[in-house]
Amino acid sequence: MQDLTLVLANRNYDKLGILNNVDINTLTFNHSTSGYEISFEIYKTLNNMEENLWYQIIDLKLLWVKELDVYFEIYVSMDDSFSVKKSITGTSLCEAELSQICLFDTEINTEKDIAGENYKVTTFYNSDPKASLLNRIFSKIPNYTIKHVDSSLADIQRSFSINNKSIYDFLMSDCSEQFHCTFVFDSRDRSVSAYDLYVVCMNESCGHRDDMAGFTHVDASGNVIYSCPKC
Repeated sequence: MQDLTLVLANRNYDKLGILNNVDINTLTFNHSTSGYEISFEIYKTLNNMEENLWYQIIDLKLLWVKELDVYFEIYVSMDDSFSVKKSITGTSLCEAELSQICLFDTEINTEKDIAGENYKVTTFYNSDPKASLLNRIFSKIPNYTIKHVDSSLADIQRSFSINNKSIYDFLMSDCSEQFHCTFVFDSRDRSVSAYDLYVVCMNESCGHRDDMAGFTHVDASGNVIYSCPKC
């Protein structure tokens, strides 16, 4: 933890400078299913050194951790009971932002959606944004881009009625469960990628998609054999 370089930045990624007066004894970092989290305390004056960025350390600024190459959205609380210091907590940028944007009355391939005048059959990902679930969801936050989608996911169609649920919660629960996929977020460019958790048959004329168990069996000698159950 002592070797982490903490750089304060604006929300457009402009870097303001390195934070110097960090109390390394309070610096904690962890990674969970809800993203990266960081916390620490910083002093206005430490060892007779003034923190040059003190007045720019405010809520919703970004913090870039150089060694991790991850950006955090930070929140700040002040404590001047004994000495002037700020307590900083941060959540990785994409998880923080996508958890704050909620979907309301969003219908995907439901009867209500189909009855709409401009309805198009919507698959997981499509070159036509109006027929792409990911594009329709991320139209709510247009500064995000879809970086990569496994081709095996693209043409799958599912139905959803979404109301009062954040984009992040939808992706990580209903969406990932229905499509059997996982999402990876990149805080460096506000992008999302989707990867298939299932195995796809390599035979182009087949393309059967199943979990790993569906592609394996054990022969009489106890060897694990990989084969497509369909072809």
